[in-house]
Amino acid sequence: MPYEGTAETSAEPAPLVSGGLPVLGHSLAFGKAPLDFLKRCQTDYGDVFTLRFPGTRRTVLMNPFDYPAYLKHRDLAFAEFGIEVGSRVFGYGPEHGKYALSEEIHWQFNTFLRGDPLQAMSERMQTKLEERLFSLTPGQWNQGRLFEWANEHVFAAGTEAVFGDGTYSEELKRAYTTVDKHFPLLAIGAPAWLIPGCASAQRRLANCVQQLGPHSAQLMRERRATFDKDGLSDQVRGRLDAAVMWAAQANTVSATFWTLLFILRDPRSRAELLEEVRAIAGDTRPGSPGERLFSKSDLKSMVKLDSAITEMNRLTTAPMVPRRAERNTELTLHDGRRIQVNAREDLIIFPPTVQLDPDVYDAPHEFRFDRFLPQNGRPKQWTKDGERIHFFMLPFGGGKSMCPGRYFAINEFKITAATLLAWFDLELLSDELPPFNLSRTGFGTYPPTHDIPFRFRLRSNQN
Repeated sequence: MPYEGTAETSAEPAPLVSGGLPVLGHSLAFGKAPLDFLKRCQTDYGDVFTLRFPGTRRTVLMNPFDYPAYLKHRDLAFAEFGIEVGSRVFGYGPEHGKYALSEEIHWQFNTFLRGDPLQAMSERMQTKLEERLFSLTPGQWNQGRLFEWANEHVFAAGTEAVFGDGTYSEELKRAYTTVDKHFPLLAIGAPAWLIPGCASAQRRLANCVQQLGPHSAQLMRERRATFDKDGLSDQVRGRLDAAVMWAAQANTVSATFWTLLFILRDPRSRAELLEEVRAIAGDTRPGSPGERLFSKSDLKSMVKLDSAITEMNRLTTAPMVPRRAERNTELTLHDGRRIQVNAREDLIIFPPTVQLDPDVYDAPHEFRFDRFLPQNGRPKQWTKDGERIHFFMLPFGGGKSMCPGRYFAINEFKITAATLLAWFDLELLSDELPPFNLSRTGFGTYPPTHDIPFRFRLRSNQN
């Protein structure tokens, strides 16, 4: 229902949350327990309020019915955020940040991360993963730690699917790990030269991805042709492509970890997904890597696994979806109120406030692999207070800032889980569900605070 009496009222700024610390503002309280903190602010200040962070203020929108107006508002833009974060984290200049968001580069992402080019990347990723795993002795148990396993095998397979054979190396992994570890600090403006080893890691990572290997993705070949045409230096193109690598890999390892952990901890999920995947994969284990690749039709048919991955994303992703006002403007809320937004003012939505809302999802903190199964052949719809929510899940951001690599990322999760379920026996050696590492709040999928032991073996037959 529209907010009574707002038709004749003028726009007002969102209320500023009191308290906080000098310089740091509300960042510590938010970082310690983001969802609980935002819920308390909502109780005290309503669905829209402003927080202080180092160097800026950010207005938070809590009501999912305000998301469409926010994401579609012509005066609220993402580009400046993307330029700032990319320049800080990967060390290219703001002018090249603008280049990275140009129409031609945007067109390449939208064209070569879908359809047949996406399928070719996905099949290459599966082949590279199988090259690492099918050399194991059938029937012999191998013990490891789940996050560490994904961080080695899935990371390497994904990297070479994008950049080509031979791109992955221990040097690349060390450089990437250093940059990724300090991503939150770099993103908020900490100079790389102040963080021990970070500036050199940026350079080494850029160097490692300058040369494409055989079987690189069509996207990367098209980018390099554009870079050549535009006369970019080797170091600049390396830093721009380091950003692509981070976008392709940053959340993949964590998401793979949670997908496998949730499935293996839930007997019903495990049983039904095993049945689904093995019915599609067939009874005969491939004799060599790449012999039995999952087709687009195969992946589309894994509806239970797709639901499980969506449920994993609902539980574990915590991106902030930012916008910045390009001019003085107003945002009309779902209830009819108007919020005054000043030029260069920052706003955010924080999707976990919807993804974990008990008024939207029954038992929101439980993993239910079948929660997102289609109903009557159509995607399931979600409501709050009897009204349909259009943006009930935003694991990859929203609008113009939505991750262009989301389809490849989902295929990576799905292919890894399907490969292991189809042709391996898997056992957790601990039933623990580790807490989230909250230092990554705002940047996608939470990593676990610690790893979980498991064991696996290549199946000797497909009975």
